Amino acid sequence: MTETHTWRLRVELDDHPGVLARVTTRLAARDCNVLALSILPVPSGVVDELVIKAAPGVSPADLVREIRAEGGRCLGITHADVRDLVDPQTAALRATAMALADGYAAPEAIRVLLQADSVSLEPGTPGEVL
Repeated sequence: MTETHTWRLRVELDDHPGVLARVTTRLAARDCNVLALSILPVPSGVVDELVIKAAPGVSPADLVREIRAEGGRCLGITHADVRDLVDPQTAALRATAMALADGYAAPEAIRVLLQADSVSLEPGTPGEVL
């Protein structure tokens, strides 16, 4: 049996009734399960973040094709971990504990807290604006 993968998709869609439903219907037809969804209005429409468990054999390229077929634009796909699917307060507490336990883990704690794809620290003087 082929292994399933969990992905975090950031997708820009037109803000019209039914667009998100059609995208998720296409994903369901590929036997993908939506585990989490958040929606952020932006001037050009909406940016939806979906966490999905993809069926065996479904590649990121397949997901992009399904999104584009409904007029969407895939802004990013990264591996996701179902353990990250927690409420914001729990995520903040976990990130704080991670940073306090190991100062070198601060960038990862910030990435988890912001649900960012990546975080990097830049050298500088405290209070200096880069």
